[in-house]
Amino acid sequence: GYSHMTGYQMKRFGLAREQLAMVSVLMAAQATRHPDAMTKKPRTLEEVLSSGEVAPNLTRLECARRADGAAAFIVCSSFFLERSGINPQRLPVVLGGGEASGPLYPPAEPDETTFSCEHAAMYAYEQAQLTVEDIDFFGLYDCFPICFIRAVEAVGLAEPGGGGAWVEER
Repeated sequence: GYSHMTGYQMKRFGLAREQLAMVSVLMAAQATRHPDAMTKKPRTLEEVLSSGEVAPNLTRLECARRADGAAAFIVCSSFFLERSGINPQRLPVVLGGGEASGPLYPPAEPDETTFSCEHAAMYAYEQAQLTVEDIDFFGLYDCFPICFIRAVEAVGLAEPGGGGAWVEER
C-alpha cells in the first residue's frame, strides 16, 4: 500500500527517491534528541537507501517499527475546572480538530481522493478559524515517508507535490 502510494506521488509530482529517504534521516535526527527514543544515533542518506529494499521505493529503515506509542488529551468542561479548583488561565485551549480516513485498501489507480490528511487538516483549520501562517509549531510524524510528506503538504508547509523538497531543505 505505502509503496504503491509512493509510486503515485513520484509519478504525479516528480518526488525523488532521495527525498523520501531524507524523511527517515530527519526522523532519526529528531529521535536522538529524546532520551527514550528507539533510534539513538543519526542516520545518513546512504544508510537509509542501502538498508535493503522491502518493496519498490521503500527500504527497511523507512518502515515503521513494531512498537507502540500513544498521545492523550484530557477534555473537560469549564464547570469541572471550576469545581476542581483548576485555574483555566494555565491550560491550553483546543481551537479545532480534524479527523478523516482514507480507504482501507489503496485503489489500483490512486488519485488525490485516496489521501485523508488533507481533509483532516482542512477541518481543523476551519474549526479553529486559523491558517498555516497562524501556527508556530507543527508536531508531525507518520509511519512511512510518503505519509509524512503528504502531511507536510496537507498542513500547508509545502504546496501539493512540494513536500519532498521541503524535507530535503531541512
